[in-house]
Amino acid sequence: MLDIHYMIHTCKQREWYVDKYLVPSMIEQGIDPNCITIWVDREGYGNLESYMQSFNNIPITHSCWHIEDDVLLTSNFYSITREYNDFNGIVTGFCSTYDKDRKDFYNEESDDLSKLWFSFPCIKLPNLLCKSLAYYYFNTDSDTYLNQFKEKKRGADTIFRRYLKKYYKGMKFINLNPNLVEHVDWLLNGSTAEGKNNFRATSIYFPEQELVEKLEEELLKEKNINIL
Repeated sequence: MLDIHYMIHTCKQREWYVDKYLVPSMIEQGIDPNCITIWVDREGYGNLESYMQSFNNIPITHSCWHIEDDVLLTSNFYSITREYNDFNGIVTGFCSTYDKDRKDFYNEESDDLSKLWFSFPCIKLPNLLCKSLAYYYFNTDSDTYLNQFKEKKRGADTIFRRYLKKYYKGMKFINLNPNLVEHVDWLLNGSTAEGKNNFRATSIYFPEQELVEKLEEELLKEKNINIL
């Protein structure tokens, strides 16, 4: 098996959740803390710029499981990520209503990128793909579409999909059902992205709703949430 690596993408406002809940839940499942990198946007660059900086700083070989700071893991997250770690392509672990037109395509290897889920809350990406995207991002000034997102400071998932379809046609991927994470930003005081609404983009295929209820109870006891 190839080395397995995880990167959590976070910001100063969410470090408390990453440190107290997300990372401990990973370690509890058996994940080596040395295999977890926490990428913190301490300067407030925004979702897009921070992602590109992280992509630019990963090794060129192997792959990495990228996780956002507002998710809850399934109880078998580690075992499933180990199972699919050697897959030579992209693995998505999250499907929401944003993917309603392709939600029924899963657990099948494909290169039809129109069926790839918007899965940045949990996705395995080849490092070479990430680094090439970062290079394009930092060295391209003439892409009007990209520049619009740079001004907004968000949209890493959209820029990724556009780049993938343009330069990585034929890339293999697998959408996983059941999903590996639930998006729980609504339990963490909503989105931290500037200008983004607080629509609940929750998982269509998260199998353990009782874990969400347990987390909600724990956060309410500590008065760390403001449910939207």
